[in-house]
Parts: sequence; structure tokens; C-alpha cells
Amino acid sequence: MKVEKFIKSVFFFFLGVVLLIVFIPLIESFFNEFIEKTNLGLIGSSFYLDLFLILVLWLYFSININECKTETPKKKVTFFLLLILAIYIYERWFNHNYDFTTFKFYSKLAYFDIIFIVVMFIDLGRYLKFLVVKEAKIKSENILEEDSPIEDKEDDELEGLFSKTVNKIKNTIERNSFKTSYTIGINSEWGDGKSTILNILKSSLKDDEDKILVDFNPWMGFDKKVLIKDFFNSISEVLTENSISSDINEYSKELINEIDNPIIKFIKSIIYKEKSLETHFNDINSKIKLLNKKIVIFVDDVDRLDNEEIFQLLKLIRNTANFSNTFFVIAYDRDYVINSISSINNYSAINYLDKIINTEITLPYFDRSILKEIFRRKLIDKIGVKYAGKIDYTLNVEMDNPNLFSNAENISNDFTDWISNIRQIKKLINSIYINFEGLLDEINFTDLVYIELLKLKYPTIYRLIYTQKDKIFKEVKGELYILRINEKSTLGIILEKDIQKIDKYERDDTIDKTIFGELLIEYCKQSKVSDLERSKIYNLFLSLFSIYNDSGIMFTNTDSKKDEQLSISYSSKFERYFAQSIFRGNISEKEFGEFLNSNDDERNNVINKWISGGKEKDLVFRLLTIKNYENKHQYESVLKTILKIESMDSMTKEDMKIGFDVNNFRSKIQFFSGDESIESLYISEDKFKQFIKSLFTKAKYPFIFESDVLSMIRKSRFSEAKFALSNEEMNEILKGYFLNYLDSKEEFDNYFWRMYNSCKKIDNVDGKNIFVVDEEIKKKIIEKLKIDKNCYYLMKSLIDKIMSTDIASIRVQTINDIFDSIDNFENLILNTIDENTDDFKSEFKKFYTLVKNNNWTEIHFEFKNFKFVELYYT
Repeated sequence: MKVEKFIKSVFFFFLGVVLLIVFIPLIESFFNEFIEKTNLGLIGSSFYLDLFLILVLWLYFSININECKTETPKKKVTFFLLLILAIYIYERWFNHNYDFTTFKFYSKLAYFDIIFIVVMFIDLGRYLKFLVVKEAKIKSENILEEDSPIEDKEDDELEGLFSKTVNKIKNTIERNSFKTSYTIGINSEWGDGKSTILNILKSSLKDDEDKILVDFNPWMGFDKKVLIKDFFNSISEVLTENSISSDINEYSKELINEIDNPIIKFIKSIIYKEKSLETHFNDINSKIKLLNKKIVIFVDDVDRLDNEEIFQLLKLIRNTANFSNTFFVIAYDRDYVINSISSINNYSAINYLDKIINTEITLPYFDRSILKEIFRRKLIDKIGVKYAGKIDYTLNVEMDNPNLFSNAENISNDFTDWISNIRQIKKLINSIYINFEGLLDEINFTDLVYIELLKLKYPTIYRLIYTQKDKIFKEVKGELYILRINEKSTLGIILEKDIQKIDKYERDDTIDKTIFGELLIEYCKQSKVSDLERSKIYNLFLSLFSIYNDSGIMFTNTDSKKDEQLSISYSSKFERYFAQSIFRGNISEKEFGEFLNSNDDERNNVINKWISGGKEKDLVFRLLTIKNYENKHQYESVLKTILKIESMDSMTKEDMKIGFDVNNFRSKIQFFSGDESIESLYISEDKFKQFIKSLFTKAKYPFIFESDVLSMIRKSRFSEAKFALSNEEMNEILKGYFLNYLDSKEEFDNYFWRMYNSCKKIDNVDGKNIFVVDEEIKKKIIEKLKIDKNCYYLMKSLIDKIMSTDIASIRVQTINDIFDSIDNFENLILNTIDENTDDFKSEFKKFYTLVKNNNWTEIHFEFKNFKFVELYYT
């Protein structure tokens, strides 16, 4: 076809030249007459005229030069200009019939010379863009995956799957010739590659001179008339031989008339007599036979048509365009087309379609793991090889294992269960790249893929998760749990009737009994989502969040995750997966990494800045969740930071300290046997021990947090747990803390008993570990009792009073621990009290004596000098 068009163009050009030569005398006569009437021959050259002409041409050139890049050239205009140029060249250099006016500054250059040069340069310049191949350059500049079908079989990424299908269709066309049209259907779902097969087939047939290729896109039409007209226009554009094009145009007009209003049709029949549709059809069909070529009509985007348009298209293919040697290759989703036919025609839709489609080709099965590899490769190309490890971990570890906490035993979260074609892969990659470029270090990659898959397949459910966050989740210690229906206190607008609706479902899946389960069931009903797909959504959701158990025992899915601290299930990280940004109160991974690697002074400055800047909560969260360290400096930075902030004033909790979880800190310094991940950061165990010891020996007053940690470690019941410091070393440190406390505080305060209990050392008596108080500490406490306020504090603490009653007893064991015996206590304290006074001491002595006489059991006693805080619970 291209050769024929080229020959035709050359023929018309030379025909124009011949006609030009024949009519040269007539043209010259016309110009002579024009020159005489307009007095153009009187115009002579001058510097002013030179300057004026140059300025005009420069202005014309400046305005039009940029349009050469975008404006489509007009072939007829170019042809006309070339003919005029040929006349000018003949008259200027060969005929010498005219004396052309030249420039004043350069007599060899005529005014018309420069005019033709500029005009022809602009016109021919519009063709230059077609001579430069920019496709490779444009492709390399794309930052997103292009969502368009491939055109070259070399780009077939499914191991030749598309090429194999193309060969089947191509062989069918080449080995058959039919008296009527033959329709080949390509059936597959959206995105599976129907358009790709059409493109590759076109590419393989384009150089075959025995084939005439016609592209028809029915989606361009907006009603029946436009659909018919556009269909036959597409055919007539390529069928120009033997007047077929004009016949097809007439046929198209008559078909449209058939659809016209009956009255209009009648009026037309009176005015003039037209050939019947059958006559038109037979004329066209006869000329097509004479072509001795096969017409291949490609029909795509059928899935985008509405019901009426699909029905009209099928009628066109079967009846109106049933020409000889004509092959229709139509791409469609069979289910979609059948549903459309069913809504229009009462006849069996399946039988109707089968009568029109002579051969249906369904894309063959292929190994879905290929899609996983394509996704991996394309995503790495977009976001960088530095994330290859995260991508591999997500695809081959996280998504390849079933969810242990789900009751949907047969449902997995494998990537290929969610992705079925390359188009979906491209959409997923583009979404990740557009929304999370620059944030990939701030998210858990597995969670990101899960949530993006949900957005791709079920955008309504994706939106539901963040718009109904407060309804669906319950936050416990910074982590979001799926809320059960029976948690009525936090349901908000969930009504009692909605809860009863859930009770009708007697499934074993516990997620059905959650708020999310209730909302999902309703969505699946309205959207006609199958039970299998609903189970897939359940399982994916359970991979992101755990169900809240009101017993207090909750199984979390985050502990084994890579980058667990960035999981979507943490409330401080939740929003970034939907807002695609880090909120003001959050600390980025980069910031936190720089923070851990900074020196003590820099780190302390950043701590103060973050806490005053509203990042206190996220800093505590990061310290709680961090488990892996790149080097010992990061490890030490974490522990030093915890010890610094736990005693700082909180900016979020009024009149409180920031604090820190004692058990969490303990887990960072005490390890189970065999776990050497932290010790391996140090060159020796001694170096590690020196650091741990320095944390406690260099602690600053009031030592509360440090003493709680050491006390917890000493009391640990896990025999397999090991700690760098021995019991003796911890005893000495705790003893030092309490002595320092007693020296620093003139009067006892609320920390006294907390410090006292922590400093008790463990002794083995008769094979049993018991806690005893060091002698030096006893003496120090007794010495401090000389101060009346301290004596009052101790005596009040020794009174074991039942709240809201006047029943009380004496804490005998505490007396023995501090004074070694009852006798020592009485000699050192009670015997020095004057019973004739009416102060707290005499009241305590009186109470003490009554309890002792009652064999150390409770008595009724009304205190006047001791004030007890009554606690009331509702």
C-alpha cells in the first residue's frame, strides 16, 4: 500500500509539471497583464526597500519557525508551492523573460529569491520532524510505565504468549478465503493484552501487499448513525481502487437513511430514486472480489461500548459488512458482551454471539510467577536497585507465606493472587512511584504493596479504611487493632440494628464479628463481590492489622516484619500510607538515622528541639520499637536517649514526666542465651559490660528509672536470660542509688519506698532467695528518723489501714527488715516517745500497743494525727 501511494504521488507531481510546461505561455501572458496593471515594473531597488523587506521576512520567519515543530504540514499547499517554485526557477534562470529587481547592497540576489527561500524553508521545515526518530529518546524520558499496548513482538514479556496467539490468527487469515466475512474473536478480561495482540498482528501484516488493513475504533462513536458512518469511513479511507470508496460512502449514507425518521425517508424517496441497500452491497462486494486481496478489519475497545452500541456493532459485522474475503478481528470480554446482549435481546445471548463470532481465541494459560518477576524488574527500574532487597523480601517472604492468624485456610496473599496482567502491574508501579517517591524509606514496603493492591482492586475498601479509621480500629499502646462488634463503648454511630445484622452470619471467621467485617459484608453485597474475593480482602487486611481481643491477649502480625517500626498498624505511621507524606509530629527515617549517629551534644540539642516541636510521642515510639542497630554507636545513642528523656517534663502530658517503659528498656540490655546480636557490636564482652555498667554508675539523681530496671532484672524469673552485670554488682549500684537519695533528700518523699524496695539485695537462706536490706542503709534510715517529718512518714507507712474504714494493723515485716527485730524498733523509736503528748508519735505508740496486744491482728482505731488519702472507685 505504501509503494502504491508513493507511485501515485510521483505520478501526480510529474503530471503537474507537464501541465505547467504546457500552460507556461498562458501563465506568462497573465503575469504580463498583471504587472502592467499594477505598475510593479516601476519598482526599483533601494536601501530602504532592502531593509523593509528583510524586516518583514524576519518577522514572518520568527512567527512561523516554532510552529514547524508542532504543525502538521499540508501536502496540497506544499505541492502548489513546489509548482510555483518550478515556474520561478524557469523564469529566473532559464527564460530571461523578466528583469527581476535585486537588492541594492547585493545585485546578484533578487527580492523574490529571498522571499521564496524563506517561504519554502518554513513549509519544508514542517516535514523535518518526521525524519528524526525520537521514540527512543522519549521512552527514556518517561518516569512512569506507559499504559498502552505493545506493538512489537520483541516486547512480548510473557515468554512469547502474545506472539503464539498472533500466529494462530495470522495462519487462519492466510490459509482461508471465504465468500462472506469471517470473524475471529479474541476473548480475555480487561488488561490481559487484547490490544497488544491486535497491534502485533497489524505489525506482522502491514508489509503484506495481499492484505488491506483497516483500523476501526467503535468507541469514537456516540450514537448509531455515527457508529455506522465511522465504520464505513474507516474502510473507504483505505479502499480507493475501482471507485469502491465512493460506493462505500453511498452505502453508508443509505444505511443511515434506514435509521432516519420514516416521514423523512418517504419524502426523500419521492424526490429521487436511490438504489436499494442490496444493490449497493452487491456492487461493493463485486469490486472487492476483483481486488483479489484480503481485507482485515481490526475492532478494539468493544468493552468500552454501552449495551446498544455493542448490539449495533455486532449487526454491522454480521449483516451490513458481510463482504467477501473480509476478516474481522475483534477484541472483547465475552462476559461483558454477553451481559450487554442479554439486556437488549431476549434471544439467548450466548447463541447470538456464537453465530457472529466464527472462531474465538482465548489467551492461553501461563505461569503467573512471570508477573511477579516482571513487577520486580520494572519496579526496581523505577525506584532504584537499593530497594531490591525490600522488594524481594515482600514478594518472596511476606507475600509467599499464609497468614497464621486467619481462618481462611485456603487463601494466601501471594502477589499473583491479586495481579493477573501486565496492565495491572503498570498501574501498581505508577501508583507507588507517583505517591511514594521520596517516602520509600519511611514506610514498610510489604504494607505499602498490600495497601496499594487494595486501592488498585477495591478503591472503595481502601477509602473506607482511612475515612472510618476511628470506627474500625482501637488504639492500644500506639498500635491499631481491628475492633470487635461487642466493643460498644467505642462504636460511635454504629447502631444496635447494625450489630444484630452481624449476628445473622454464623461464619467461623472472627473478622466477620468486627466493625470492618460488617462494613465489608455490606459492600460485597452491594457490589456483588464473591465470597472468594471477600476472603482475599479479609486475609490481606489481617496481614496489615490484628483483631483486638478484649481479654488483653492480642496476636500481632508485626513482630516478624522487616522495618516493623514503620508498619501501617502503628497509629503514628498510619496516615502516611494514605496522605503520602510525613506529618508534622513524625520523625523521618533520615532524621532518626542522623540523630543516632550524632555525638552526645548534638543529640541532646536535637532531643530538646524535637520535644518542644511536638515530636515527643514519635520519638518515644521510635525508641520503643527499634530493635536493630547498624553499629554500637547507634545502640549506645538509643540507650542514652532513653535515660535522658524519661525524666524530662512532658509537653503532651500535663505535670508529668515523659517516662519510658521499664520492661522495654530491660529487653534492650538483657538478652536470652544465644542472642549475641548486641554483644557482637563490641570487640569484647568486657567492653560491652563497661558500657552497660557506665549507664548505671553515671546515672543522675533521682535514679528512679535506673533502679526500677535493675530491680526488674534481679527479680527476673527467666533463668535463660543473661545480663552483663552480676547480682553483686547490681546490689552495689542499687545500694549507692539509695544512699545517694538519702544524702540528697533531707525529708522522705514518694520515691522513698520505691527506692527502698529496689535496693534490697538477694541473699540465699536455707536454699531460698530472700530480699534483705543492707546494714549501712538501715543505719542511714534510722539516723534520718531524727527528723520529725521523716518519722511521721515512716510511722504512717507502717500503718496498714483498710481504706474507707477505721480498721488497721501494723506492717510487722517492714519493721523487722529495717530494725532487725521488734525489740530494736521499740527501744530505738517507741521508748523515746512521750505518751503524755497529743502528737502523732504518741498516737502511733498507742495504736501500735493495741495491735501488739491483739496478737498483731487488725483493730478498730480512729486516727486524728495521721491523714490518709481515701480512694473511691466507681
